[in-house]
Amino acid sequence: MSRWNRLALVIAGLALPWMVWAAIRIDMNSGRVTDWLPQGRPARVRYDQFVEQFGIDDYLIISWPGCTLDNPCVTQLADALRATRATSSVVREVKTGPETIDELTSPPLRLPRNEALDRLEGIFVGPDHETTCLIVRTENVGDDPSRALELICRTAKDVCGKSRDDLRLGGSTFEAVALNEASGRAVRRYAVPAGLASLIIAAMFLRDLRTTVSIFAVSAFCQLMAIGVLDLTLGRMNVLLIVMPTLVYVLTMSGAIHLVNYCLDEAQQVGLGEGVRLGMRAGRVPCVLASVTTAIGLLSLCVSQVQPVSEFGLYSAICLVLSLMVLFFLLPGCLLFGVAKSHWHAQTEPPQFTRRVKSGLRSLSEAVIARPGIWSASLILLLVVGAAGLWRLRTVVDFDQMFPESSEVIRNYTWLEDHLGPMIPIELLIDVPADSPRTTRERVELVQQIEQHLANLPFVTGTLSAATFVPAITKRGTLRTILRNRLGDRQLEKRLEGFTDDGLLFTEDGQQRWRVTFRLPARGEWNYLDISHDAAAAAQAIVAEQDHWRDQHVRISATGMMPVNDETNQQLFEDLARSYLMAFVLICPLMMIILRSVPAGLVAMLPNVLPTLLVFGTLGWLDRSVDIGTVLCASVALGIAVDDTVHFLTWFRRGLSEGQPRVQAVRFAYDRCALAMLQTTLICGCGMLVFGLSDFVPASRFAVLLAILLATALVGDLLLLPALLCSPVGRLFEPRRRQGISSA
Repeated sequence: MSRWNRLALVIAGLALPWMVWAAIRIDMNSGRVTDWLPQGRPARVRYDQFVEQFGIDDYLIISWPGCTLDNPCVTQLADALRATRATSSVVREVKTGPETIDELTSPPLRLPRNEALDRLEGIFVGPDHETTCLIVRTENVGDDPSRALELICRTAKDVCGKSRDDLRLGGSTFEAVALNEASGRAVRRYAVPAGLASLIIAAMFLRDLRTTVSIFAVSAFCQLMAIGVLDLTLGRMNVLLIVMPTLVYVLTMSGAIHLVNYCLDEAQQVGLGEGVRLGMRAGRVPCVLASVTTAIGLLSLCVSQVQPVSEFGLYSAICLVLSLMVLFFLLPGCLLFGVAKSHWHAQTEPPQFTRRVKSGLRSLSEAVIARPGIWSASLILLLVVGAAGLWRLRTVVDFDQMFPESSEVIRNYTWLEDHLGPMIPIELLIDVPADSPRTTRERVELVQQIEQHLANLPFVTGTLSAATFVPAITKRGTLRTILRNRLGDRQLEKRLEGFTDDGLLFTEDGQQRWRVTFRLPARGEWNYLDISHDAAAAAQAIVAEQDHWRDQHVRISATGMMPVNDETNQQLFEDLARSYLMAFVLICPLMMIILRSVPAGLVAMLPNVLPTLLVFGTLGWLDRSVDIGTVLCASVALGIAVDDTVHFLTWFRRGLSEGQPRVQAVRFAYDRCALAMLQTTLICGCGMLVFGLSDFVPASRFAVLLAILLATALVGDLLLLPALLCSPVGRLFEPRRRQGISSA
């Protein structure tokens, strides 16, 4: 072992404690859900303006079985939460059903109790007019909403004896905490088992303690290094970055296995010391090219406007390049550690299990070589049929679909929607110009008419606006009505400031923006963007029907987190196509340069696009949606698929350079790298499949789909690529001199 090898081991040993400490302390924090949404889109611009005017919409809905209007615990909990503002700044405002009922039935409104219950149904009161809730507005939670949730749950336990499991929680603050907890749980439960699964697969094939430990040591070091990079830069993991260190681990192990195979091939002849040096040299070009293509696939995700997707692409690519450097820097020292003599020879006879697998691969190669035309035509036809299904592909980023049916999130939202009403708020904003001569009562009457219309829409069972807290519209005519309306006008003028404080009205330079909130169900697939647009159009029609409002230039718009979320669905689909196209456009010329032929580079990309077109096309044919986890897989799989293509073509071209005919060169490539390709696919696939057991759906779907894509990529590289090389198309891959001889 050279002094450079020893230096590498020393540096790694010094860096290891820091990386372990980073892995222990790093936060699992995805931030607020709204931070994911794409910047610059019209729906996002409207939502950002709404948040700026009415305040950050962080809130928590609290209820439980037995939480009724006459339950004294409701008021006691509200008072206790308000009292926490003396010691904590996370609770901004607390409202309850009983208190709001009292407000509506007391002077100056004096509404009948039944009318007050009807007005608050679906917001503070359930359809039984008994079940109620608390709505807590939170603030100053920053990137750690768990502080607010812990405070509220602790207070509920102290005051009411209700644990978090007893409560039924909802709202944006709870959603942010649920995402952080689910992603952190996925890392804690499955990161180590995923690494062990990859290690077991590697040990099954290698059956050699030195090489197995060396590969594991380098891969685990790179996994910890990836966490260290996140700790130094972001200081946290998000909903997708939780799988990034494991992805780096399995990709590093994949590259290490290819390099070890190069080293062991050389060591059979010249001993381990010299074999490692020659093997690292021989594997340098294909391993660098493989890592570069994978990094390109990952970097293409940076075009996404969805923050977790772009962060995943950027940091995965950075860590993969760093792991490549570590691989060449550290692996030789690990392989040669403790070897006293450079002429020490590696095991000359491979394990029986490996020999059986290799024999099966030889049989497969002979089957492909015997009928290359049939294999090529069949697989290309399958590719075309799969690609046709892409037109049916759809994306979805609904919050409830990130969790299994048995989760706390689904349990809470199902109970809340059954006993209170829909949980998804949509905001309708009515802009009245500063120069409008309409009185405050006329403005509130317009808001009231629009709110009543929204309440009659399908699936809407709860509305709230300033009109909720004023008397119902009355026809002008009798003296009593006129006097009552005039008295009401004076009261309304006094209450404008209260409406502003309650977040129901925003005034700037005389222009008023009235807010009407209506709720839709959270469970199921809903197009909130279209529904919000339809609601705004219907409200605009109400304005146009009234003579005294028709020429007042009243503008109505709709916003909310979920309409923006629906636009994120559209953005994800665009990102999927854009990132994949960018990866293809960058990788394809690289293949052309490697093969020194434009046609050969195009043909070589067919096995690499097979996985994405076939698997995602099948999802389209099956009418399965693509979520934020699976959207990553296409570009990642393209980059990884090219790895094996590069290694196969490296050995194939080496066979051609030694004078072998194309068919024999394909056999030579099969014999030299097919086993390593199978090993790397199994290692990567099985390592990622462990995350498929996670109850966090984005991580689970990403892992399962990536494993399927890797298996399909292996089919492309072991079946379609050899078939193309053995067919007449394979002449494109021969050196030009040999092509001339063949044609002569």
